[in-house]
Amino acid sequence: VAQVAGDIAVPKSIYFRAVEQDASVSEVLDEILALPVIKQHQIRFIIVTNFVDIATYDCKVKDSSLFEFLELPHYYDFFLPLTGKYEKAIAYAEHPADVKACEKMGKLYDSICTENHYEKDDLHILNVFLARLLFCFFAEDTGIFPKAHQMTTALHALTKENGSDLTDFFDNLFLALSNPHGDGERKNLAHTFQDFPYVNGGLFEERVTVPVFNSRSRRLLLECGKIEWQEISPVIFGAMFQAVMDQERRRSMGAHYTSEKNILKVIRPLFLDALHEELQTILAKNKGKKNALEAFHTKLSTLGFLDPACGCGNFLIVAYRELKELELQIILALRAETGEDRSYLNVSLLSKISINQFYGIELEEFPVEVARVSMWLMEHVMNVKFGKSLGVVIPSIPLRHSATIVCTNALTTPWEDIAPPEKLNYIFGNPPFVGARMMTREQKENLQRVFEGVGNTNDLDFVSAWLYVSAEFMQLNKMIQSAFVTTNSICQGVQVTNLWEPLFNNGIAINFAYKTFKWNNEAKDKAAVYCIIIGFSLLNEKKNKLLIDEVGQESIVKNINPYLINSKNIFVMKRTNSICDVPILDFGNMPNDAKGLLSGYSQEDKDIMIQEYPDAKSLFKRFIGADEFINNKIRYCLWLENTSPSLLESIPPIRNIILKVQKARLKSTRQATRKLANSAHLFAEVRQPSTQYIFIPRHSSEKRSYIPIGFLDSSIIAGDSAFTIPNATLYHFGILTSAMHMTWMRTVCGRLKNDYRYSASIVYNTFPWPKSTDKQTQDIEELAQTVLDTREWYPEKTLAQLYNPETMPEDLQKAHTTLDLAVDKLYQNKPFLDDDARLQLLFKLYAELVGK
Repeated sequence: VAQVAGDIAVPKSIYFRAVEQDASVSEVLDEILALPVIKQHQIRFIIVTNFVDIATYDCKVKDSSLFEFLELPHYYDFFLPLTGKYEKAIAYAEHPADVKACEKMGKLYDSICTENHYEKDDLHILNVFLARLLFCFFAEDTGIFPKAHQMTTALHALTKENGSDLTDFFDNLFLALSNPHGDGERKNLAHTFQDFPYVNGGLFEERVTVPVFNSRSRRLLLECGKIEWQEISPVIFGAMFQAVMDQERRRSMGAHYTSEKNILKVIRPLFLDALHEELQTILAKNKGKKNALEAFHTKLSTLGFLDPACGCGNFLIVAYRELKELELQIILALRAETGEDRSYLNVSLLSKISINQFYGIELEEFPVEVARVSMWLMEHVMNVKFGKSLGVVIPSIPLRHSATIVCTNALTTPWEDIAPPEKLNYIFGNPPFVGARMMTREQKENLQRVFEGVGNTNDLDFVSAWLYVSAEFMQLNKMIQSAFVTTNSICQGVQVTNLWEPLFNNGIAINFAYKTFKWNNEAKDKAAVYCIIIGFSLLNEKKNKLLIDEVGQESIVKNINPYLINSKNIFVMKRTNSICDVPILDFGNMPNDAKGLLSGYSQEDKDIMIQEYPDAKSLFKRFIGADEFINNKIRYCLWLENTSPSLLESIPPIRNIILKVQKARLKSTRQATRKLANSAHLFAEVRQPSTQYIFIPRHSSEKRSYIPIGFLDSSIIAGDSAFTIPNATLYHFGILTSAMHMTWMRTVCGRLKNDYRYSASIVYNTFPWPKSTDKQTQDIEELAQTVLDTREWYPEKTLAQLYNPETMPEDLQKAHTTLDLAVDKLYQNKPFLDDDARLQLLFKLYAELVGK
């Protein structure tokens, strides 16, 4: 559909033009972009080349790129939508400009690193440069600099295309920005640099070596300058540029930044809701409103905030912005109350809240640089907003205030050295999510140092350290309140006692909590991180506590215990035996057989060996682990107990298998495993019941209301991914598969991601079993048999399908519900309102049984 000779244009696809070598591809691209055919035929990509350079534009996402013709293979991803199979992440993001900036800055970062060959110790230079560049891009689009696109225009006009003089350009620019007009070296600079304002604030004070550039990095700088930075919120600068530093993270295009929605989940119940409520109470006054507003304004200006794991400062930036929004409401209310035009007043009399009320601690240098700049830029955004609302322009530069954000280890540096306790009111943030078994040696040492002399740290997640240090810091100012986003596992399983018992013993009380939810963001591939939010303080003066469930339903409760339940503060301890008189629960059999040499046989594998060696038939037994049980998979193992050595020697494949298992065990670093090489024909740990037994998978999906459990014959070998209960009856099955037991399990068990991790010591052995008469026991057994019989009506379905809430048959659900109600009656005659009511009773019974 091209209308110019030599051009090629394909509807909804591309417009291509080749030009002479000395032609400007960028100027030609702009000409084509203005052609009616582009909109008329919904052209996606415009491509112009002189076979030295290529200029291209994506009309859908309004993204451009300019690169050398020979570099085309490195830019293939720009054109992937042409395949029809891929779409750019920009198209899925809530803020397209954010993702575009991240993408462009990522390419610039790579180009600079390639040209400069930075060592690890030299990255400080690059960190400082990128932070300054971020400030300048934002400044030239938002009015901080007096002229629009001032830096980009100067860069384009004053530097060579090969980028060789860019280092001198930035040296002169930073010199101008760091010195007042007429001072020092600034007065010797060219007129173009003299036009830039004095910034101050320490941002440009340090003299560092500016990176070396080439033609590609210069083009990328100009492309970054074309981004509409005024559309980007400083809130996301941090995560956006953190992604720049890591190519793997950058591929997900924003999958790692924390949304404002989730930040507000922390700061609203911690302090923001109460401040808004206080303001509304003042505004409703008939008398003394002016004095009350001024007192409230002063109060806001004295509040101090600390994020001890601040990263790039997202929490601090949002908290500052929300505080400024409150301040603006106060000033507008005072204007309305007095009827005065206060625009003539000194700026400092109008605005009292500043970024120097905010403190941050962060281990990595680059996030610290970005956090400082982002706070300055959010200050500018709010200054502009104040100007529009009040008719007075609050100048953003020279920079006067600075948030105290320190690059150090928050677990080895005393917080009082950074943030004076007497100046702090709130501590909040999102500390690192690292599981107890996933920490580096240094992280483990830091955790152990924090909890030295307190108790067992082996099972604690890394985030626990921040809660404990925060609680200790509160002893210096008992009015401080804290709230953290944490891994949900610190309120599950054995971590509860190890962490929360010492915290509670030191006077900590939980004021509010969000139960487990997914910490999502705006990226296409959302991060599925399961977490909780916990707000706590030392002074337990709040009679009403706020508990928010998975769907956001709020409840006012009297107490929140460490399991995030409205109940007394009871700690469920690990036990080696049950607190009730019930059969013993044990692990299944552990093969330790070098990747399935003893336990990894399909029906076909078994049949092939038996066909060649008929005597092997008696050596195979059905083997069932959690996966096989839940998904009805067929698997066999070699069960060689009480088998004569001569029989094993007569079957060469089995003899070879035993030798391989023996060699594998001998290679182990564990002495106990090496010792097992003497019995290489046997499973490493044999615990096979001699009678029919209940089978319980150790792990099960969190989507299920019931863990699928059942009975197995003693001839079926249970794997160690499950538990077994020999000599169990239908009554035991009925109680274990009931809502009462499942509620207990969900509350006290550990988790894998968010899936249930059943255990003997913390779930089964701690569960308060009910008392029952012979008649009640018989009723439970009959209802339990109904559940098993109902399953049999669906032989084509696996247990995974039967217990998936979306595919669970109605009659099976009804059978379970009937059983649930019968088990509930064993505990109390009155029906339970919900699972929380069940838990309140179970915790009470647990405390009584442990007391006995």
